[in-house]
Amino acid sequence: MRGDRVMMEIQTIDQLKLVVDGKRVPLASEKARAMLGYFVLSGTPMCTREHVVGMLWGESSENHARDSLRQCLRSIRLARRGVDFEGLQLETQTIGFVDEKLIKVDFWDIRDEARNGRVHPALLETRHATDRLLR
Repeated sequence: MRGDRVMMEIQTIDQLKLVVDGKRVPLASEKARAMLGYFVLSGTPMCTREHVVGMLWGESSENHARDSLRQCLRSIRLARRGVDFEGLQLETQTIGFVDEKLIKVDFWDIRDEARNGRVHPALLETRHATDRLLR
C-alpha cells in the first residue's frame, strides 16, 4: 500500500487474478477477466463503454451487448464487495483504471524488465510462464 491508499495487483501468469489490499478478488466472469486483460495488455487504461461492448460483444445485438456489459460490470462490483479500491472506474461512460499508480501488474513489470534487457524472475520461476500469460 502506498500511503493510506489501497493497491490493486493484477497477476497475469496462469489465470488473470485480481488482488486488492492483499485479498484475492475472484472473477468468475471470463468477459470480466478479458476486459481487465485488455486494459493491462493494450496500455489503454480507460476506454468508452461502446469500445468495450464492440470488442467483447461485437457479434451481438446492441441491446444484448449492453446488457452483457452491465452484467460483466456487476460481476466485478460484486466480486470486490467489501474491498475498498478507488482505482477501477466502472460507473460512468468510461471504464478502466483511474490511477495507474495504485495498480501493480506483473505483466508491466515483465515488459519493463525485457525493455531493459533483463529477464523478470517470474519468467524463470514459473514453468512455461510465457505460455501461461492470461490463460
